[in-house]
Amino acid sequence: MNTQSTSKSEIEAPHEIRMQLPMTIITTCAMFPLGQVVATPDALALLQATKSSAVLLLNRHMHGDFGDVCKSDLAENEVALKHGLRVMSVYRLVERAVFKATPPADRSKLDTVWIITEADRSVTTILCPHNY
Repeated sequence: MNTQSTSKSEIEAPHEIRMQLPMTIITTCAMFPLGQVVATPDALALLQATKSSAVLLLNRHMHGDFGDVCKSDLAENEVALKHGLRVMSVYRLVERAVFKATPPADRSKLDTVWIITEADRSVTTILCPHNY
């Protein structure tokens, strides 16, 4: 009889591999196409450090949940969707309780990524505000 022990890292390996494969988001109710999705190295590092999912953020973005945009940016996004202009989302990569406890004037200090889809919908970029 051949018995093998399996370490925790061996069990987790397939999950880690799956998370690195390219992902396709399929939906019937997206508000606009993303085009090619790219990210800056800083944004990728921040997503990894905060254990945030780029796929979930992109899904929110393309379905009209633009995150923590101000009222004027939200209004601009609404115009952008009607007239084919650039669309921008702001996501704070912190727990909901931390976000709610942070005064709006101080939220720019929280770990943040922006997602910007260009007007021609050819490319969507995930970036940190300081990369803009």
